Amino acid sequence: MITDIILNEDDYCVIQGQRFLVDFSAFNKNQLLRVTPTLCQKAILCLKDVYPCRLKGFYIINMHPIFESIINVGKVIMGKKLGSRVVAYSKDNAQSLYDNIPKSALPADYGGEGETIEALTGNIKP
Repeated sequence: MITDIILNEDDYCVIQGQRFLVDFSAFNKNQLLRVTPTLCQKAILCLKDVYPCRLKGFYIINMHPIFESIINVGKVIMGKKLGSRVVAYSKDNAQSLYDNIPKSALPADYGGEGETIEALTGNIKP
């Protein structure tokens, strides 16, 4: 939903592209059972063909190894160019996230120099 707001209010975001950071730390095994190939395909189609944005990067952090196969299938569906922009980081290699996203752009919760997520969510318009 926040993506819809940004796309409507920020032309720079649409022109320059977006980088998504998704934290899987709250994702559990029961939720994994709900992720079907059809759901993955629809989500990828929506991201790839429906949203008027340029995907510069899709970074997944704190990913459980079980999800790796799902991510790899998703990359195949996306195609070579878009699939190469999806990077998953386990807890062991989270430090390499800073190679793709500068610390100045990350919230303090993820080792960045920005505000905390709680402070940032307070800035969202109702």
